[in-house]
Amino acid sequence: MSWKTIDNRLTKTYTLSGFNEIIDGLDNIRQIANQMNHHPDFEVFDYKNIRFKLYTHDSDSVSDLDYALADKIDQVYS
Repeated sequence: MSWKTIDNRLTKTYTLSGFNEIIDGLDNIRQIANQMNHHPDFEVFDYKNIRFKLYTHDSDSVSDLDYALADKIDQVYS
């Protein structure tokens, strides 16, 4: 897995072709996150980059659910 743990958050940045690819992917991730009832923190910057920070809010730490969501996000943006 190419995600890194930074400040107790599972973190990864993707550089995509542009804003539309980011938004299309987020629509897919929205559906996955709602099904899992586990929602990522993310930021979009420089129009074609998106950074995710995953953690379980209840425990303020990374859990198995975060790793599962990370795998799904990788599938969307691969």
